[in-house]
Amino acid sequence: MAPFDSALPTKISPLIDGQVPDFIQSDHPVFVEFLKQYYKFLESAEITISGTVDEVLLETATTNYLVLDGTNFAGLNAADRVVLETGSGTTGKFEVGETITGSTSGATATILVDAEGERAGKKARLFVTANQKFIEGETITGGTSSATTTLVKYRANPVQNIQQLLEYQSPDNTVDHFLNAFRDSFLDSIPLSLADGVSKRKLIKSIRDLYAAKGTSEGHKLFFRILLGQEAEIDYPAKYMMRLSDGNWSTPTIIRCTSDSTGAIPSEMAGQTITGASSGTTAQIIGVLSFNQGTDTVVQFALREDSIEGSGFSISETFTGRTLSTETTMQFTVQGIVTSVTINDGGILYDVGDTVNIDTNIGNGQASAKVSQISTGSISEVIIEETGENYKIGDSLKFTNDSTDSSTSSASGFVSVVGGRILAESSTSTTPEHILNEDNTVAQLTKQKLLLDGTSVATAAVEPYAVFGTHRKYSDSQTYYYPLYLTEARAKAANTTDGTAHVHVFDQFPGIIFYMPSDDNNHAKSTYDSDKYDLFVTKQKTVDSGSEILLETDFSLLQVQYQYQQESLNPVLKKSVRILLPQNHPPIIHQFHFPILFVNHSPHGCR
Repeated sequence: MAPFDSALPTKISPLIDGQVPDFIQSDHPVFVEFLKQYYKFLESAEITISGTVDEVLLETATTNYLVLDGTNFAGLNAADRVVLETGSGTTGKFEVGETITGSTSGATATILVDAEGERAGKKARLFVTANQKFIEGETITGGTSSATTTLVKYRANPVQNIQQLLEYQSPDNTVDHFLNAFRDSFLDSIPLSLADGVSKRKLIKSIRDLYAAKGTSEGHKLFFRILLGQEAEIDYPAKYMMRLSDGNWSTPTIIRCTSDSTGAIPSEMAGQTITGASSGTTAQIIGVLSFNQGTDTVVQFALREDSIEGSGFSISETFTGRTLSTETTMQFTVQGIVTSVTINDGGILYDVGDTVNIDTNIGNGQASAKVSQISTGSISEVIIEETGENYKIGDSLKFTNDSTDSSTSSASGFVSVVGGRILAESSTSTTPEHILNEDNTVAQLTKQKLLLDGTSVATAAVEPYAVFGTHRKYSDSQTYYYPLYLTEARAKAANTTDGTAHVHVFDQFPGIIFYMPSDDNNHAKSTYDSDKYDLFVTKQKTVDSGSEILLETDFSLLQVQYQYQQESLNPVLKKSVRILLPQNHPPIIHQFHFPILFVNHSPHGCR
């Protein structure tokens, strides 16, 4: 049998006459006919149909039909009903021996037996010659009777099933009933109704292409072609989307030159190959652009990258070319281009967008630059515009940020020097210069106390400390601050989070800098835990540092610092010195280069 043959060309029933012995054919012809019909039955297919068949009813109280009492010689049609003609109510009455044709599949078969199963309350059945291409659900039409009906089920014959059993695994040759099983397995998500002209058998074989293209434009086109029979046009939103900077940007290789020839025509250099006079580099020019910078005319040549050979053109070297119209030689000098900027000193107080002055002696002086980005800085110098008064060494200072500033951090500081001395601007360590008093300088006497530098040892405190002091950044009152260390390294080591520390200076301990870990901030507290922290008293383990020295008579020991005033007493004495002494001060003997007048405050007058 040929592959994928829907009919059954190899039959046994025509061979019965040649297979049965002659005596059986002559003695038992009915038996021989029985064998033929039996094998025809085995070789036929059974189809179940649903058509309309109207029969002649008797006019009785119950439903009775007009039946035959046997009209052929054997009486085989006895009890058959009389059927109305086609068009008078009957549409599904076929004739034995006529050819039926499927409207969708185009398959044909010959009716062998009309079983008329409707009489038993079942669908009518037809036994036909085999053709497994019939499709369940299609309409079949009789070639002679013109009867039409719907094919409900097709069941192949046993002989064909045995002969073509292995062929049923192919969608091309299987019966339609099995084809539905193929569809349930491979086309589960595909609707039953397909576009006109789409073959389910071919679709089952090609469905892999649809699944492979699923989600793509080709997959969508195939899907519409299968279901609707239409050619779809797929457009993605990205095709019409506007994107920022979506152009095909390229950075050409260029050189900028000035023309050394009068009447040069730079545009005619396009396409010419140039050679540098000093570097020997060669390149082909593919584009020319001329423009002005100030009073200078600049010619920009674009070079084809794959044509550049050599180490590259150098600044101030020349190259030549010829004009095409006048056949004259043109010479150009390569100039420099600002391609990058190196910042050696970032400066201060810049804003983004500020114009930066560039040395006009570089190039043609037309280069310009603007600030594109700034970063935060730090305080490098403090200039005191107004000194104020009553400050002490160690006093904490608060800085108030300008309201217009942004990205600033609060700064803190402390007073390190008060008073000081005046030096001339030209004074140096090797050649000092002094301030000279003018005539009539007023003199005065300054008393200074003698103080102890620490003779009594105090109990040593152990870090971390708690300090009872005044830190004006946090409070103007004397409160507790902890934990504090005398070295920055120990404070940072105590910070197990980020290893940072910050500074504290207190009015009560001028000149001593404390450090607090930044992850444990306790500022301006009313109490402290004495079990965890020692209260800081002094740095040198002494308690009388700075105490006044007294005599046994409870009088203070004083250091007397003499200052003098110069007065013009008369034309003869050019200068004199008036020294004011305290009461009961012992006589002073001093050698001056001019007369001295000692004045005592006692009522006894001068000595």
